Amino acid sequence: TIPDLNDHLQTLWDSVPAMPKAEANADGQLVGQLDWSLWDAFLDQIEQYGVIRLHHVPVPTFPKGIEVSEELKLKSQRNYVNAWFDHMKKYGLDDKNFAFYVEDETGLTGTHENFMKAAKHLKEIDPRLQVYANPWGAITKEMLRDMAPLTDVWQPGMEVIEYHGPEVVDIMRADGDRLISMYTPPGNCRTLLPLGFFRSQPWIALNWKIEGGGWWVYRQDDLFGTGPHGDPSYGGVNWDGRSLVWSRRWEAMRDGVEDFNAVVFLRDLAEAANDSAALKTIDEAVSSVASECITGMPREAADYDMDFEVFMKHREAIRQSLERLSE
Repeated sequence: TIPDLNDHLQTLWDSVPAMPKAEANADGQLVGQLDWSLWDAFLDQIEQYGVIRLHHVPVPTFPKGIEVSEELKLKSQRNYVNAWFDHMKKYGLDDKNFAFYVEDETGLTGTHENFMKAAKHLKEIDPRLQVYANPWGAITKEMLRDMAPLTDVWQPGMEVIEYHGPEVVDIMRADGDRLISMYTPPGNCRTLLPLGFFRSQPWIALNWKIEGGGWWVYRQDDLFGTGPHGDPSYGGVNWDGRSLVWSRRWEAMRDGVEDFNAVVFLRDLAEAANDSAALKTIDEAVSSVASECITGMPREAADYDMDFEVFMKHREAIRQSLERLSE
C-alpha cells in the first residue's frame, strides 16, 4: 500500500511499525543497540514524509531488582528519544516530522481533561515531542484555547471548523506556526460523491486557510458485500490483505491534492513577485469552488455534486498563471 499512498501524495502516516524495544540500566542509560530495521524498511519506501503519527514513547525494561521510580522512567525515555532522533537524522527527519496521538477525538470519544494530562506528560518527557490533536463532537472554543499551547499538530473534524467558524483556526494557530488540517471519517465513505466530497475537500482546506485534510483510505472489510441498509464502513479503497481495488473517490482525492499543491505553488510565486493578477486568479478559484462545496450534515440530504468543468476551468487558469510566472 505504501507505493499507492506515495502516488496519491499522502503526507500524514499512521499504522507505522512499532517502536523498537529497549533495555536500560539502573541509571536510565540505554543498553545495547536499538533495532531500527523495520523502521528503516518503512522509511525507505516513503516519498513525502510529512508527519508520522505515533502513540507513545516506549519505556525501556530494567534489570530485575531495580526499583523503577518515575524519575528513572522519565530519564530512560529521554535517552530513548535522543537515540531515536539521532537515528532519524539519516533520513533528514527531526521532531517536526513526528507527532503523538495522546487522546482520541477530544470532545467526542476522548475528554479534554485526559488530553491535557497526556499532553503535559509527553512534554515532560521531552518538550521537542509534538502533540497531535483531533478535537471533535462537543469541543468548545474554550477547550481549544486551553489545548493550544500544548498542541503542535491539529486535525479537527471538519464539522468543528464549519460549526465554530474561522475563529477556531486562529485559536489553533496560537502564537506559532501550527500545522492544521481537517479530517472526516464517514462510515458511509463508499457512498459519498467523488467530486462533491473527495475532490472538494482540498478546496475547502484552501478556503479555511489550513494545510490539508483527509479520511481513512483503506479498510479490510469487504466493502463490496455490504447490503443496501448496512453501513459500508470506512475506507474508499478496498484492501483484503492481498491487493487493492481503487475507486473513483480515491482518484478524485488525488486530483484535489494536485489542485491544492498547484494553488500553494502559485501563491508562493505570486507573493514573491508581488503579482496581483495571479493572486486574483487564486482568490477567484478558491472562492468559486468553496462556495459550491457542502460540508457536514447537509451531505445526507442535499444535492452536493459538482460540475467537473468548474474544477477544470480553475485548474487551467492556475496553469496559465504558473507558466507566465515561470518564464
